[in-house]
Amino acid sequence: MDVNELVKTTGGLLSFNNFLSTSVDREVSLAFAESNHSDPHLIGVLFEITSNPSTSTTVFAQIHDVSYFEGEKEILFSMNSIFRIGSIKEIDGNNRLWQVDLTLTSENDPELLALTEGMRQEIYSHIDGWNRLAETSLSSNHPYVQLYGDNLQRVKKKV
Repeated sequence: MDVNELVKTTGGLLSFNNFLSTSVDREVSLAFAESNHSDPHLIGVLFEITSNPSTSTTVFAQIHDVSYFEGEKEILFSMNSIFRIGSIKEIDGNNRLWQVDLTLTSENDPELLALTEGMRQEIYSHIDGWNRLAETSLSSNHPYVQLYGDNLQRVKKKV
């Protein structure tokens, strides 16, 4: 994503579809953000994250005691963590280094609830209960998907 595109999303939602390793030590995080300075086609982004464990159901944990990287003061956020995008600004006037302020959303976030419900309606409105269970439980390349389809056809023939 281009920085200009990211700036346009201020106030919107941002999701990471993998585990997110972070640090409470700004210098450690800046070192990672600045690690691309030799490539003029890349920019560095420092995410400043605000999280409130009492309002968010997203799982995150301090892992500095078990982390391989000692001294990084690491916090690990679970997969699919969703954040509200706050301000986006250059760091020290450097147009290749940006800070993006993020706030961890809660399950009661109105925009997130509306988005989730819209997706649910779009995806599942045409599927009955048993098919919905199968579709959410099994990926399309799972070996039981074919077995499920075969068994479903047999049941339909008997009925």
